Amino acid sequence: MGNAWLWIERLSWIVAIVGIPSLLLGLLAITRRARVEVGFFPLRRERRFFRSIERPSKETRVAAFQSEPIKVRLVVANVGRATGRELLLNLTFPTLTIEQLVVPSDAPRVIQHPVRSHPLWAYHIDHIHPDDHHISELLVRTPEKDSNIQIQYEISMADAAVTRGTCRLIVS
Repeated sequence: MGNAWLWIERLSWIVAIVGIPSLLLGLLAITRRARVEVGFFPLRRERRFFRSIERPSKETRVAAFQSEPIKVRLVVANVGRATGRELLLNLTFPTLTIEQLVVPSDAPRVIQHPVRSHPLWAYHIDHIHPDDHHISELLVRTPEKDSNIQIQYEISMADAAVTRGTCRLIVS
């Protein structure tokens, strides 16, 4: 009978050695969340603990020619550790009018904000995986050469809090 208890003790140690790290990994998996950021190219590389992430720039400078609209490439990046699902991205342009924005033909159209008078561009992204980037292009016609265009964004997604922020496009 003493030999059986020896094997039971060894088996309990194996369960503890395998089970405790598995529990910790499971708890870490529960705390994973998508973290979505909006900005412009170029992407900035940063180190976070054991991995590197690429964040979009919150501000960009472009040179403007009076006759040509400016091509703006907005980047939606998931810098979190989980997939973001059912993203709804609302972009508002408080310093512009609807006539100054041109979006691609296959993209949702720009409308006037229901409460305020500035343009609203809203579109849906099904999912965005960690370290993925979604790029949206639009053309902006600026009335004057030196201007500061604010782009306010609001991102809502399934199982996450709403994220709000501001990006700036500086035209010189």
